Amino acid sequence: MDALRRLVQRHAERVPYETWWIAAGERWDTDPVRAAERIALKGRGGYCYHLNGALGLLLSSLGYVVHGHVGGVQAGEPSPAAMGNHLVLTVSGPRSRRIPRVSGTSTRVSATHCMSRCRCSPASTFSRRSG
Repeated sequence: MDALRRLVQRHAERVPYETWWIAAGERWDTDPVRAAERIALKGRGGYCYHLNGALGLLLSSLGYVVHGHVGGVQAGEPSPAAMGNHLVLTVSGPRSRRIPRVSGTSTRVSATHCMSRCRCSPASTFSRRSG
């Protein structure tokens, strides 16, 4: 198992997918730095924009090239209405390009699973590089 897969798996195992704070009336933005602070300092989680944003910062700090894509979790046939409800990461390292999936109800890390249920908008990408 390579380092990237282990990092993503550990993140999925230890950082909770949680949305109860929405029903509790808490207001969180999707800033990845604030999400990383909540995760690291308060043991909190969040949804895909929080989890994947914070993971992207971590991976960037370790030298990976991380690209975020506006995506859409699809339930059946692809629907343009679902675009924007998910943040998807692609990560390039020395030997690979992977799509880590850390948000959702499963801790299974599978690029195939993500790509079968997510659609990304290439026009809506952002990238981070370490440095």
